[in-house]
Amino acid sequence: MSGFGHDPEVPGGYQDADLEQSELERKARELPPLRRARIRNADPDTVAAYLPGNYQVVGGSATFDPTVSGAPVEEGVLIEGRDDAGWTLDEYVLPRLASGNMFGEEVTDE
Repeated sequence: MSGFGHDPEVPGGYQDADLEQSELERKARELPPLRRARIRNADPDTVAAYLPGNYQVVGGSATFDPTVSGAPVEEGVLIEGRDDAGWTLDEYVLPRLASGNMFGEEVTDE
């Protein structure tokens, strides 16, 4: 094997693919956890307009009151994403949505 990580016995292109795969695997291990939030009384298009690129709208939700023939009590939008630098759920996403009178809370698996 010669210097700079090139092995002349390995056909060209395979080493680059191995390096790219290793880099992808390393980045996948370093991803911050996926976070979700439910935004109350908002529509998906409006919520999406307030989100940074690392968060997205993934669906809608509604809480139903069983005593009122299935009428929704509270509707909302589900968002998810991963914190990236200063674009975090707690410090940026939820406060930015609140500036447009759209309030929400994080949804956890607990």
